[in-house]
Amino acid sequence: MTFVLIGIAVLMAAIALYFSLQKSTKAIPPRPAQAPRAPVEQGGVRVQRAASPVATTPVPEALSRFRLVRHTELAPAQAAAIMARLRLIPRPPSALHKLVSPEFLADATSAELSELMMSEPLIAAKVLAVVNSPFYGLAKPLGSIGQAATFLGMNTVRSICLQYMLDDSLKTSSPEIKKLFNTLWNASAFASELCFKLAQLLGLQDPGALVTQVVLSYLGQLATYSLLPPETVLAIANQDLLDRAMAEQEHLGLSSAELGSLLLQEWALPQAIIDDVRGIDLILVTPLSAANAQRGARLALCYLCARLGGKLATGDITDLAAFDLAAQESPDFHHLRSYLDQPSIVRLVEFLRFPDVVSSINQMVGAMQVRR
Repeated sequence: MTFVLIGIAVLMAAIALYFSLQKSTKAIPPRPAQAPRAPVEQGGVRVQRAASPVATTPVPEALSRFRLVRHTELAPAQAAAIMARLRLIPRPPSALHKLVSPEFLADATSAELSELMMSEPLIAAKVLAVVNSPFYGLAKPLGSIGQAATFLGMNTVRSICLQYMLDDSLKTSSPEIKKLFNTLWNASAFASELCFKLAQLLGLQDPGALVTQVVLSYLGQLATYSLLPPETVLAIANQDLLDRAMAEQEHLGLSSAELGSLLLQEWALPQAIIDDVRGIDLILVTPLSAANAQRGARLALCYLCARLGGKLATGDITDLAAFDLAAQESPDFHHLRSYLDQPSIVRLVEFLRFPDVVSSINQMVGAMQVRR
């Protein structure tokens, strides 16, 4: 009898414990479901990427509806007509190919750069004029490209040389469009200088190649200005990248990113350079989950610098230190944020506010405003 009573007591205790556990389990709210982590490609291997708060941000409606058109999608007659107009743009000096070659970017000395530019004396004179202007704030004037490279750095002077080689091909008779051209060249100067400083701080390889890509990324916009009627150019010039690309495709069938890559192909530049230059503006419509992570991080740096260069040149930003990427509402910055947690550029926003970076760029902006 005693054993029966003990067994009943144990059974009752077990039942009580079971219902107690069930009640406590129900009191714990269920963990919300997490969105699946999108795989990304790293070194050719598909891996899972950590979930990011950016990934849950809805894509702006205008951006979700937009699609960049490739020239291969155009009707043959339309593509031929665009190429015929692009071929009317004079080819830049042959020295351009050597200036942007990987070997020259990696190994050229200031003496070799000076020697290369001696073959283009008119361009060299323009380069020295801008080097000695208040834009770069040198204490005393310099007499040669080699000296300029020593004082300002090879990448800065090489980017100036590249700008003037391109400028020699892109001319306009309209005073209003010429002002816009000057604004774009200022933008490319700000963007290339900023890119080089940030690439150095981030420890990225081949910063010279990045600087070159940034400068060349403005070529498409310059070509677009050459192809569109002046009144259309004036209407879209100061728009954000997305709005401008939509207008360009409406009027020409292609955006400036695609037109720039076509022009570089026509000029027979290496395909690797063309792909990277076009890839910069593709950040607008490409989340990291659809890109190669390592290459995408480098292009994201170029993309950010190009967007900032434009805003600095138009006066939308007058103090680099005041720029807050997190506060930007423009769709231009939506997909860019998905790249910023990549290890190679994870400190990009931090370095963007470094005193040396800010003071250097702000000095250039101040000199531009005085020159106006």
